[in-house]
Amino acid sequence: LEERDQVARAAERFRAALSIGEKRVGGGDRSIRLHIETSFARIHVARMLLREGSPEDTVGLLAAARERLAKAVAEKTQVAYANGFLSRALSVERDCFTALMGTDRTQLQIRKTLDDLDASIRWCERELPRWPAGHSNYQMYGKHIIYLRNARGWQLATDPREESRDGTQAVIDASRACELTGHQNWAYLDTLAAALAETGEFEKAVDVQQ
Repeated sequence: LEERDQVARAAERFRAALSIGEKRVGGGDRSIRLHIETSFARIHVARMLLREGSPEDTVGLLAAARERLAKAVAEKTQVAYANGFLSRALSVERDCFTALMGTDRTQLQIRKTLDDLDASIRWCERELPRWPAGHSNYQMYGKHIIYLRNARGWQLATDPREESRDGTQAVIDASRACELTGHQNWAYLDTLAAALAETGEFEKAVDVQQ
C-alpha cells in the first residue's frame, strides 16, 4: 500500500510538472519532439500505474499521449519516432481496458469506463481514414478499433447490473468486430453470442457458438 501511495504521489507530481513544462514549449520541430517525448513519459507513468493496480488512472494519460503522437505523425514530423510510441500507447490502452473489465466496480466506474471506450473508439475511427488501406497505421488503428468494440460489446452484454446492459449496442459492436476478423476469432464470436442472448435472440446465439 505504501508503494502504491508513492506511485500515486509521483504521478501527481509528474502531471503538475508536465503541465508547467508544456506551457513553456514553443513552436517548430523542437516543440513536436518535446511533445513526443512527454508523450513517452505519459505512457511510462500509465504503465507504472497499471502495474500497481490503478487502471482507472491511466486512460487520461494515454488519451493525451496518443493525441499528440498522432498529430506528429499526421504532420510528417519525426514519423518513425512518434509511430513507435503511438503503437505502445495503444497497446497499454488495451491492457488498461482489459484490467478495467476484470474488476468489480461501482455503477459510476462502469459508466466512466464505457465513456472512455466510446471516446477511444471515436478517436480511432477519426484517425483511420487518414491512411491508405495497406499502410501499417491503418492496420494498427483497425486492430485497436476491433479490440475496443469487442470490449464495449462484452461489457454491455454481460454486466451483472441490468441497468448497465444494452444488448442492441452490444450486438452492433460484436458484429462489427466479427466482420472485421472474418468471423474467425472465437473470443469475438463469444461476445456476439452473449449480445444476441441479451436481446433474446437465443437461437441465433446458439448458431454463433456452434
